[in-house]
Amino acid sequence: MNPEILELAARQYGIPQSDLQSLTGGHFNTVFEFTQDGQERVLRITPPNQEVDLRSTKAILAWMEYLGGHQGAVTRPVPSRDRNLIEIVTVDSDRYLCVVYEKARGVLAETLSFDQWNGQLFENLGRAVGRMHALAKRYHPVDAALTRPEWNQITNCFHPGDELDPSQTAILQRKTEVMDLVRALPKRPGDYGLIHSDLHLGNVMVDLATNTLTILDFDDCCQGWYAMDIAMTLFDILVVYPVADKASFAGQFLTDYLIGYRQETDLSRFSIENIPLFLKLLEIGIYTQVYRSYSSGQADAWVTKFMAGRAERIEQGIPYAEFDLGD
Repeated sequence: MNPEILELAARQYGIPQSDLQSLTGGHFNTVFEFTQDGQERVLRITPPNQEVDLRSTKAILAWMEYLGGHQGAVTRPVPSRDRNLIEIVTVDSDRYLCVVYEKARGVLAETLSFDQWNGQLFENLGRAVGRMHALAKRYHPVDAALTRPEWNQITNCFHPGDELDPSQTAILQRKTEVMDLVRALPKRPGDYGLIHSDLHLGNVMVDLATNTLTILDFDDCCQGWYAMDIAMTLFDILVVYPVADKASFAGQFLTDYLIGYRQETDLSRFSIENIPLFLKLLEIGIYTQVYRSYSSGQADAWVTKFMAGRAERIEQGIPYAEFDLGD
């Protein structure tokens, strides 16, 4: 990163640039950790981007402030020296958005070994997401400009854009069929509202000492079906941990997860019944996003595991995962 950007950002928060230690960030952001007033914090710098702009960031931070103020499992944003939740650094006519957050305790969930998970941890994960959805049902932004868009109005794993090669006619046909089914679903208030939409294990921190979890990275939050968040976590966990009996594991995971979820809010039969549809939408969406890197031999370990036999499964309409919750 340009040292001038980092120096200006550090100045906004009254911290020496030398105190900033680099962390692994997301696709667009540069992230640093530091300690201030005895508290561990994270500085995130977002470069110019079409979808992560000032307006969208204000809407995201307003949502996170609401969650944090109502016992949601999130890290709250920290004001700058001028009491702003967002600071803008301009270098060579480019505007960079700077935000500081509390640092979550623990490690990323995706780094845990399979035997570190247990029913209680899955239950606590469900409870954290259930709390977020319960608060979403009560959240009403004070300013219409802080309303987040619909799931299919921005780019995300459920709505990746049109990146498939036209020659992949069978998969394109499956994509059209699944999208038509999803668009036809009713948007009832108890089933549809503000969701995270990128709730994979890389966006969850786990503190094994207390069995608590913190949800990270709300950049893709949008209006969608609450079951989408549940489907995303199940989707990812089946790639990260490629167990032999996927149906049994998926069923047990969801059973434990929903015990926790329902301690915070209801989940309708409609939502549960449509998890397989959202899994298929994700399967096609993520395939769309990664097939070029996979074909070129530049895929990471997650993509390599996910893509093995994936095109054939999509073309044949095989369910992403089958499970029986027994209720």
